[in-house]
Amino acid sequence: MEHLALADKFTHPGSVPFSPRSPDNSADWPYETVVPQAICSAERRSGGQQMMPAGTVGEAPQAVAQADGGVDVFWRGTDGHLWQMGYRPGQGWSGARNLGGALASDPAPAATTLGTVDVFWQGTDGQLWHAYRIGAGSWLAAASLGIGPLGGAPTATGQGSGAVDVFWKGTDSHLWRIGYTPGSGRSGAASLSGDLASNPAPVASAPGTVDVFFKGTNGTLWHVYRVGGGPWSSAYSLGMGTLGSGPWATAQSSGAIDVFWRGSGDNHLWRAYYHPGAGWAGPANLGGDLSPVS
Repeated sequence: MEHLALADKFTHPGSVPFSPRSPDNSADWPYETVVPQAICSAERRSGGQQMMPAGTVGEAPQAVAQADGGVDVFWRGTDGHLWQMGYRPGQGWSGARNLGGALASDPAPAATTLGTVDVFWQGTDGQLWHAYRIGAGSWLAAASLGIGPLGGAPTATGQGSGAVDVFWKGTDSHLWRIGYTPGSGRSGAASLSGDLASNPAPVASAPGTVDVFFKGTNGTLWHVYRVGGGPWSSAYSLGMGTLGSGPWATAQSSGAIDVFWRGSGDNHLWRAYYHPGAGWAGPANLGGDLSPVS
């Protein structure tokens, strides 16, 4: 049975990508572990797992973390609604909350300034939907952004400035984007080209710098990026052989980026990485025996 794990919740604010785990879930990492129909918290420091009071979970949860240690977890419920629970240092975990909506995809959360979280999803009408909370305030009702129809589930990343970028595969299989910038508002939907065979995997590193990765229709790893709020690059292939799944990515404030995927013929975990001043390297086979994931 498939198991997935969330990236380290203790260090970096912003969007938290998934990483595949071994089928027996034996790896010992400080990750939030997704167990079918339930949510567990597994930390290296605790030496075990804790079942979370989330009830029955319809789909795998998605999470974001912030610099103060706050964590928000979202999932599509068995009722098709958006559900959320949060962790605050010194307060522990909240109960599960129904935030409404009618989801046709997993939610895509993005964290920006402390306490502020935006969540996006494809609605059952095919449009891009949005719910959000500002600071320590209450959650605003789910609302359609009037953009669509989408060709796949959206993904999102946020930055400490309050900027948010949302990406999805269009019905034309191109990479599409909208962005929000404080003081300027939301941009219109724009095609960034490319021919996608997976959902996009965005990460943000330095302010205004966003990288997006996807599996192209030729099976290789593709890349689109923007530096310091400048123009978007054209989509181009990084090569890296034939991917067996869509990529997952994570970035650090130094500008370093790691991208992971399941191999096409061996079900191993593979990695490519970028270091400022050194460029791209890989692919590197990290071994393992990953359950099939899209």
